[in-house]
Amino acid sequence: MLTQVSNSSPAPSVHSSQNPLLGYKPGLDGLRGLAVLAVFLYHSGFLTSSPIVLAPSGYLGVDLFFVLSGYLITSLLLAEWRRTSRVSLKRFWLQRARRLIPALVLVLLSTSIFTFIVLGEGESGQPFVGDMWSTLTYVANWRYVLSDRSYFEQLEVPSILRHMWSLGIEEQFYVIWPLVIMVLLKFVRLRASTVGGLRQAMRRWLLVVSCFGAIASAAWMAFESKNHVSVSRIYYGTDTRAFALLGGVALAGALASRSDRALTGRLAQTSGVVSLIGWLTMVVLVGRHEDVPAWMFQGGFVATTVFCMIVIGVAAGRGWFASFLSAKPLVQLGRLSYSIYLWHWPVIVVLNSDRTGMGGIRLLLIRAATTVALSVATFVIIERRMRTPNWWSRGRALIAIGVSLTLFLVTTFVLLNHDNNVGSDLESSIPAPSLTGTPVRMLGIGDSVALTLFNYRPDRLGWDIYARKTVALLGCGLGPLSEAGAGMVQNGKRRPGSTPEICSRENDLWQETMLEFKPDVVVALFGPWDLYDLSLDGRTISQGSNEFAKLFTQHLVELLKIVESSHAKLVLLTIPCLGQLNDYYLTKPEIADNERRAVVNGLYQSFADAHPNDVFVVDFAKLVCPTGEFTGSLAGTPYTEDGVHFTPKGAAIVWSILDPVLAKAIGLYDSKSKK
Repeated sequence: MLTQVSNSSPAPSVHSSQNPLLGYKPGLDGLRGLAVLAVFLYHSGFLTSSPIVLAPSGYLGVDLFFVLSGYLITSLLLAEWRRTSRVSLKRFWLQRARRLIPALVLVLLSTSIFTFIVLGEGESGQPFVGDMWSTLTYVANWRYVLSDRSYFEQLEVPSILRHMWSLGIEEQFYVIWPLVIMVLLKFVRLRASTVGGLRQAMRRWLLVVSCFGAIASAAWMAFESKNHVSVSRIYYGTDTRAFALLGGVALAGALASRSDRALTGRLAQTSGVVSLIGWLTMVVLVGRHEDVPAWMFQGGFVATTVFCMIVIGVAAGRGWFASFLSAKPLVQLGRLSYSIYLWHWPVIVVLNSDRTGMGGIRLLLIRAATTVALSVATFVIIERRMRTPNWWSRGRALIAIGVSLTLFLVTTFVLLNHDNNVGSDLESSIPAPSLTGTPVRMLGIGDSVALTLFNYRPDRLGWDIYARKTVALLGCGLGPLSEAGAGMVQNGKRRPGSTPEICSRENDLWQETMLEFKPDVVVALFGPWDLYDLSLDGRTISQGSNEFAKLFTQHLVELLKIVESSHAKLVLLTIPCLGQLNDYYLTKPEIADNERRAVVNGLYQSFADAHPNDVFVVDFAKLVCPTGEFTGSLAGTPYTEDGVHFTPKGAAIVWSILDPVLAKAIGLYDSKSKK
């Protein structure tokens, strides 16, 4: 995602005084350094497990990279056109491939080796293989759209390649935008008779096309947000993120005929400072969100793009603002930014609290040092060498491509053949019911705890009695904390951004799914989110209060209405005992509070007693923790790594116990059960 163009050479061009589009601009490398630092701080688990918050919206560093890429790539193409009166697409694409792909291949092969080593029994290598090939072909963003993976969810085991989505957007831009430039060049040549007229026409049409495209993209993002399209679709979509890249294009067009002096005036320098402060303020103060706030999609990202455009425009000049951004530490960080971006997320995933036994500042520093070390090695051994034309001969390129493809194919074969059906040989204490007709259509709903339980259900002999679907809203509870405007309260203080905005729409989403899937039974499992005190409409509601019980029961009534409208049965699984086995959950003592858990489970039972023919309660808590206390294991086998979510092997053990209980609860053992 970090474009390397003519700006990456430390030697200034002799033409830089006449044309700001040519020559080395150290201030832009400084901006790269700031951007990758923000992304690293946001991605590091330190930010979600510590009360110290440095960059809660550091994901906006990606937007700065997008604008930079649009600006630099367009500047490069325009500069080539001015020098040679043509644009060589072949040379442009080969340069991009030579500078970007080798380091990417190294990271992908390294992460594939790590994935194979740590892949647990029953864990499938298929998700990684899909992520790997979509990254290599630069369509990772669309893969994440189709799989509806949230960029903001701090789930138990995130993809080690989750950050590669932005590379997909940029490479798609590198393919499409030069073609657009070529079309524009052919168009303006038909309408201009002089060199000066040709350049003016090209600049004018470049601004028209880029501004129109940016406005359309931003409007489309806002429209999809207001129409409740999934956050993953909006955030990862090339069409909805194109305005940042096109903002950089417009900037390149606007500065195409200006000299450096136009960027050194007092007004320009002041605008640069104000815009940088604006961007930093959004990075630091927008707030910590498991999901990005809706207003960001409806103008917030556009404001970020405008800030970035102004900052880049001034940093490309020669004033004191550019000198400030040319500080050596920032510039060196910026020169390593591509390698840092490639390595930082795999390092964060590998060096977690469980493996290192560390947390907070110590873990952050270890991750930073490891990322920088790997990035320096990659830059020196691969990136810098790949930029030497004499080294990258056709023979070496063919050998490298052949070896890489072979390794990727071997990796694919090995990981896809890894056993992913652990628990298929586990037997339940009671045989499966005998059914005739079609399988029972079971819809699982809940949060990330439900996601791991339902998705890891093994295919056991005789128990293939369900056609299954899961709808998990990560970070959402069933009770009043899911309401619009509600927030979690800890230590008497409201936690901003603690409830994803999608939670307020959970009933609508469940109803849509039920209308489409037509379930026979709906099984609901929710984890820790209903165990907290909350703030709603300016008042604090204690989790064990009568007001909480009343609001929670209202949510149960609404859920039952939706289920009944689909002519299905409702099964409520009680909240199991939960533990605090990592840094994130150590800051949340409520999840291990058995009294709070008993409050919700008691409300489940009372509701079922009031609706005996429509609602069934399965004492899931007793199945998972028979003693009533959290141990994290069943029959001596651990079923969780973080104390909350199920591992594949753990889920298999749990299902061997749960399957007959659930089947009995919904009447599948009745005489001659039929579907």
